[in-house]
Amino acid sequence: MAEQVLELERQEGTTFAHLKPLVSGERGRRIYETGDTEDGTFPAGLAIGLIHDIPTCDELVSRMIAEARELIRRRLTTMLEDAGSEAACVA
Repeated sequence: MAEQVLELERQEGTTFAHLKPLVSGERGRRIYETGDTEDGTFPAGLAIGLIHDIPTCDELVSRMIAEARELIRRRLTTMLEDAGSEAACVA
């Protein structure tokens, strides 16, 4: 549906009257009734731009664990390096 709107917008002479049936909100309301997301537009928010894939739950949890481990490793390394620098200054 969004592609239809974009195509119409590209055409010379298109007015809002041409677009209104596609973007008025009526079709968007039907999405919530039918579940057919191809039949209209609906609000999604800015965060939708951060979605690059749709992993399985297993993949998502595995990624989260790997990212947490990497973050902890980096922070502990930095803390140990800082502690070593402070100890060297005291000595």
